[in-house]
Amino acid sequence: MSGPVQGNVSYLPSTKTATFTIVGPMDVAGEVYTVVVSHAVTNGDGLGLDGNFNGLDDGASDDFTFAFGAIA
Repeated sequence: MSGPVQGNVSYLPSTKTATFTIVGPMDVAGEVYTVVVSHAVTNGDGLGLDGNFNGLDDGASDDFTFAFGAIA
């Protein structure tokens, strides 16, 4: 099951909440999943994510990364 996982993204403007729903099987007991929200995602003003909170456009170091699932 290693490799990219397909899913759908929905957005609720009233709460400014994006939800990623995985499509297909998952094995959270045996796999570690890493979710990366790219700095290329922009707000309504065209500003990208600032994942390291320094106020600069630092490319990929501004990505938000989350991991879940099995612990090695």
